[in-house]
Amino acid sequence: MSQAITTQTRHFWIKWAVTVAIPVLMYVWTSSIGLPAPAVRFLSLTSCALAIWTLGMLPEPFVAMILPILYIVTGVGKPGQILSAWSGSAGWLVLSGLFIAEVMSSTGIAKRIAVWSIKLTGGSFHLLLWGFMLAGYIMAPFIPTVTGKAAIFAILAVGICKGFDIKPYSREAATLVIGALLAVAIPKMAFLSAGVDVAMAMGLFAQNTGQTVSWSSYFIHNFPPSLIYAVISIYTLLFLMKPKLNFDLKSFVKEQYETLGPVTASEKKSLLLLGLLLLSLITDQIHKIDAGWMMLMIASLAFLPGFSLLNKQSLSRIPYPQVFFVVGCMTIGGAAKASGVDKIIADLLLPLLNGSEAYISFSTFIAGILLNFIFTPIAAFSAMTAPLVEMASQIGVAPLALVYSFSYGLDQYLFPYEFVVTLYFYSTGYIKLSHFMTVFAARMVLTAFFFIAVLYPYWNIVGVYN
Repeated sequence: MSQAITTQTRHFWIKWAVTVAIPVLMYVWTSSIGLPAPAVRFLSLTSCALAIWTLGMLPEPFVAMILPILYIVTGVGKPGQILSAWSGSAGWLVLSGLFIAEVMSSTGIAKRIAVWSIKLTGGSFHLLLWGFMLAGYIMAPFIPTVTGKAAIFAILAVGICKGFDIKPYSREAATLVIGALLAVAIPKMAFLSAGVDVAMAMGLFAQNTGQTVSWSSYFIHNFPPSLIYAVISIYTLLFLMKPKLNFDLKSFVKEQYETLGPVTASEKKSLLLLGLLLLSLITDQIHKIDAGWMMLMIASLAFLPGFSLLNKQSLSRIPYPQVFFVVGCMTIGGAAKASGVDKIIADLLLPLLNGSEAYISFSTFIAGILLNFIFTPIAAFSAMTAPLVEMASQIGVAPLALVYSFSYGLDQYLFPYEFVVTLYFYSTGYIKLSHFMTVFAARMVLTAFFFIAVLYPYWNIVGVYN
């Protein structure tokens, strides 16, 4: 026991040594090559924050909250420049999504939607995966936190494995659990309000360009190709795993649905609230109200008499640190612009991305894949959105196209640690690492062809490159 404690302590201090060494080396190197003082401080502080997040040395929201203050105190930029993210709608969109997620969780409507979707698509193994995906698409616009959705789908997938005695690490278990994972990850690409990282990326884009991407515009740009992306992902999984099941899932799914009982009054109110929210989002080009403001106004109805879906106790269950984490990360973009680092990085990348519009977009997609090995999607968006926008303006390419390309690159994984959702599902103990890597490596290669054959021409058709 004492030896194990000693080993843990040694690893702890080694991690802290690395965390301190990275910003120190960054400071020495950037000073030696003659970068301006604000840029040196920005790169040193940001590299320290990224190291802390990557190694898990301090709570992520705490680092995100203190980082912008350090930028201001050290002279990286003025408060108005650094804290501009707080005046945008991204943080409010995340907060309203947390309210909606609490409504869906506390009333039980989220689980009912998931089980109903599986029941609707039938009892075969193949259709079960589409049931997961259908449920993922239904819930995605309303719940930006992927962990909340992951919990629901993981419970269902593992429950089916246990119910039918599907052994951990088998091909059948991998198919089920990875299928549930895909149902959380892929719909996130289709809606502006479906993921914290997506909302943050669009907030940073607006912050750096002055152009706001509406909910309906994002939907037009990304929903249709995401359906093809889902087809590619599911059939890649089925082709590689070749699951063999000799039983019918209908009885199990029917039993799960019956345990939910009849639809309650609270669930009906929740559906009404979700209907109002969806209507407000798809009509944003008419009423011209930002999705963040609209979502918060609709979510607030849950507290009022008539709905009464949330109360004082509900507020204590809302994970507010996620809001501070997202907006804190967004301040990295403002600080990069204030210190001039966005231009410096753009100038460094420019010679590497000298080519056609298609080549530049695909190279940005590849850059997202590579950065995903080092950073979480939120950290990568925080660090790279401003440089991508600056680079796009220099070479005459639509900056939104590069942000979208980068986003698809960040959605490619090879190891479970690269994304909180992949790690969550992998930690269920039902997926063998070799199965995980085989499926997602093949998916990564196929997504590269999908990018060239579908995404690039489609984005040209709908005007993303204009």
